[in-house]
Amino acid sequence: MSNTQFLVALGICISLSSTIAAAETATPLTVDNSAASQPAPTQDTTTTTESRPTLIQRSVDTIGEIGNRSIEQVTALGAKIAVNANASQPDSVKDPFEHFNRKIYSFNMKLDQYIMLPVARTYKKIVPTPVQHGVTNFFINLGMPWTAVNNLLQGHPGTSVESLSRFVINTATSLGFYDTATYLGIDRSDEDFGLTLGKWGIGSGPYVMLPFFGPSTVRDTFSRAVDQFGAPQNYIHNTWESLGITGVKFVDQRAQLIGLENFVQGDQYTLIRDVYLQKRQFDKGATSSQTSNSDDGFSNNDFGDDGFGDSDFSSHDAKSNATPQSSTAQASTSVATPDTPTDLTSASATPPAQF
Repeated sequence: MSNTQFLVALGICISLSSTIAAAETATPLTVDNSAASQPAPTQDTTTTTESRPTLIQRSVDTIGEIGNRSIEQVTALGAKIAVNANASQPDSVKDPFEHFNRKIYSFNMKLDQYIMLPVARTYKKIVPTPVQHGVTNFFINLGMPWTAVNNLLQGHPGTSVESLSRFVINTATSLGFYDTATYLGIDRSDEDFGLTLGKWGIGSGPYVMLPFFGPSTVRDTFSRAVDQFGAPQNYIHNTWESLGITGVKFVDQRAQLIGLENFVQGDQYTLIRDVYLQKRQFDKGATSSQTSNSDDGFSNNDFGDDGFGDSDFSSHDAKSNATPQSSTAQASTSVATPDTPTDLTSASATPPAQF
């Protein structure tokens, strides 16, 4: 384009802009036919009618309306999140995102049906039971240092020392594949950063279903990111080795849950949700009781929280089954169903360790 053509085009644009601006600010006069013969008033006719809002004014008003609606929506969302969910609350309170959560749950069910469950069945079929128990103990032991950190953050230095002692003893004697520390009388605790936040007085927020990871709450969802710093496999420089260890962990945890689905009746989504919420509430209460029940800072309570479980499965199951069931869970069944690897990891009698 030559300079002349550019100047002509620029002039046309300026002319159109001036015309639009003039049309916006124009103040048309209203003419009364009955008073046509009367002499024109001496006042300025430009003030006889009110001018319409300009384009800029209308834009500002529209932006203001959008901002007000956004504030109202954020306020409503904040009211939904500012809850401390538990299984006894109405669904609208503890699970305001149920419609969306059920879609994620259906996705997790398909993932488990076609991938995780077949792999877990093969693992359970070909791997001897003692080896499976050894793998389970290995991942429990792998999470002990992070449990010690969370015990310390919760104000339980004695329990933190116990967790570190378990890690050192089990690692030194069997690389964590055998639970030597339990036979020496050193109690086990399982803590994660979500329980630490709960100890600090932060509410759980409503229930959410996460893709791949399954049941959670708003608080636990954010705490998962922090828990990743406590997973030793994440510090392996070889990405494939790290992914391999994590994959074995999920396969092992899913294999432990095979068969529980046969005892489930009713709405599985509702059951898993309520079992998860009551378990987290129970674990939080167990964490709080450690201080009141031990004068020297050492805890004699072995509350399972997001751990794989160890060779003492019966003891762990008894504690999980002792959790009071909600009315909804009682109406369905007293056993959590393992329909997704992640759905059932936290709602089962032997839930997985959260690293």
